Amino acid sequence: MNGNNGDIEILMFPGWGFNADSWKIWDAFLEPDYKLKKFEPGYFGSERRVKFSGLHNRLNVIFAHSFGLHQCSPEQLRRADLLVIFSGFIHFHPRAKQYRRRSRLVVHQMINKLEEYPRKVLEDFMDNCYHPEPADPSIPKNSINKQRLLSDLKCLNSEQLNVELLNYIPSICILHGREDAIVPNKKGRELYESISVQGHYYEIHQAGHALPFTHTQMCWSFIKPIIENFD
Repeated sequence: MNGNNGDIEILMFPGWGFNADSWKIWDAFLEPDYKLKKFEPGYFGSERRVKFSGLHNRLNVIFAHSFGLHQCSPEQLRRADLLVIFSGFIHFHPRAKQYRRRSRLVVHQMINKLEEYPRKVLEDFMDNCYHPEPADPSIPKNSINKQRLLSDLKCLNSEQLNVELLNYIPSICILHGREDAIVPNKKGRELYESISVQGHYYEIHQAGHALPFTHTQMCWSFIKPIIENFD
């Protein structure tokens, strides 16, 4: 398999508060050689699900950013040949009791504010996501789906990834920003250490939680050789 003539299909799952358009910066690196399918979680409109086409001899790849990994269905994970995880985690909150309490308090405050001030919550969240880079101000102007944001934030608050699902995947690449202010890089290392399949782990200096959207070219420099090594 190679990266030509649509032989590679990529499902792209954005994290909480992001949308399908967040992946637009990747188009310059991946189109037209790669067939891209971008999951739309429905935070700013209608949800749009994605799945692999199931065509023979096509390499199936998943790009998952943060909570986007938890949005991947078990069926699509089982079909994947390569899973690329950006800023990922098994469970969002720290294990240590004193830090877990503070982390839960922050999420609880976001949940309380979302109902009345959804745009402000998203703007503050993006400031932290893009740190240490300047925040991207382009939160969609169309209506905000508060219920979907709340529902997924509550899932993020309590959900734990079933790591066993990842062990069906032949190859996994985990990339994490060293300056991530949302999901500390030790969460990425914990995820890497929990998988039993062939894995790659890279930390990127001066990169935060919005890693795939701020350091796209550098991320691609790690991912491209892995794709090219598939037969």
